[in-house]
Amino acid sequence: MGCRRASGEGGRIVAVTGLKAEARLAAGPQVHVISGGGEGARLKREVEEAAASKACAIISFGVAGGLAPGLAPGAILVARSIISADGGRVYADPAWSRALSETLSAPLVDFVGVDAPVAGSAGKRDLHLQTGAHAVDMESHIAAKIAADRGISFRGAARRRRPGRAAAAPCGAGRHAPGRRHRV
Repeated sequence: MGCRRASGEGGRIVAVTGLKAEARLAAGPQVHVISGGGEGARLKREVEEAAASKACAIISFGVAGGLAPGLAPGAILVARSIISADGGRVYADPAWSRALSETLSAPLVDFVGVDAPVAGSAGKRDLHLQTGAHAVDMESHIAAKIAADRGISFRGAARRRRPGRAAAAPCGAGRHAPGRRHRV
């Protein structure tokens, strides 16, 4: 699962996850996996270092909290764009996103990246109304910004967490520990 850098050289993909279990799924040849575990500053440092070392793409992969009404638990989503808290937006690689969306029969939607868990249905509803995003996580905005700053491809995919699943509860306050992540 490699890719080509703008120079034509082979490169590796940097896969950003929230949970170590997600990291194991993303691991493979030419894939450098980083698990955020809710630690944004550390995640940013590690992704910047990895991106500087022959990266040709960054993918954010994992479990996300659902924001849009009617979004079924377990739904697979493909990122069209990532919205950050400051209102900035980074678009995912359109060709890759379309192909993945078609392959998985998954909708292309906007994600919003946050620095802290979003607690409660009112907080999620408000975030959806403010941004129009369908899903929320704590890693994609970091990964997308670094990709945009470096001029490399960004890709994002997520599965909406199932309610009551603590191991994959990206929006559950107090459930973040080093090496655990809540996003896809």
